[in-house]
Amino acid sequence: MIMIMKMATLPILTSEVNFLTGHALFSISKDNIKLKILWAVRVLTTVAALMLVSPCTFNSIGAIVTGSISGALYFVSDSIFKQRANPEQVAQQFDIAQISIVNFVFDFPGIVVSSYDRFIVPLLNIFWIIVLVVMFTVLKPLEEAWGCYKSSDIGGLEYGTCPEFDETGVTNALDISNICSRPEATINCVTRPSAFASERTARTVALIAFVSSTVLYASTLTERKLRARAILLEKS
Repeated sequence: MIMIMKMATLPILTSEVNFLTGHALFSISKDNIKLKILWAVRVLTTVAALMLVSPCTFNSIGAIVTGSISGALYFVSDSIFKQRANPEQVAQQFDIAQISIVNFVFDFPGIVVSSYDRFIVPLLNIFWIIVLVVMFTVLKPLEEAWGCYKSSDIGGLEYGTCPEFDETGVTNALDISNICSRPEATINCVTRPSAFASERTARTVALIAFVSSTVLYASTLTERKLRARAILLEKS
């Protein structure tokens, strides 16, 4: 039973919603003032850490300190929840934890309840993430550099990328910041296509994979909820 409880609480631990709000600890702190204080301190340190990493109030040391405290208290809170929560409370928090970006990407709820799609969803998510990374780090720069480089030089992109066109499709070739005004570059910017076919393909493939994983994950939320509840209450 202890092992089952620990497995069922994994998605609760990995939920960024729970990390930000502490809803799991709060759910068992009804008549315990110490747990309410712990929950309040945790939430306040989390808010402080987020404020200290914002552009307006950025403070790296303060963010590291408050973030570390918040993280340590989060694991303490998780340990307390595992010790004190009953199966019904775990089942409720498991259901809430399914609404999470982290749990969606890696599908921890599906792994816990052995859902049939427990490997399909994370594989699809990893696939579309890799496709987007390649698109933005490789395909997009190549598209922007189209026509500005000789074929032997295109890999480096060391002189920058082509400028954007104006409404008439003409760019200022005399602008000193314009890559096409450099003698090292092949001045042929006006022939750059609006988009690389490979980039369009990558964007389409990533979108199909993302939509597929989202639909598959969403369609099994109720099934996972019922399966987790059945496992927890049956073993209690």
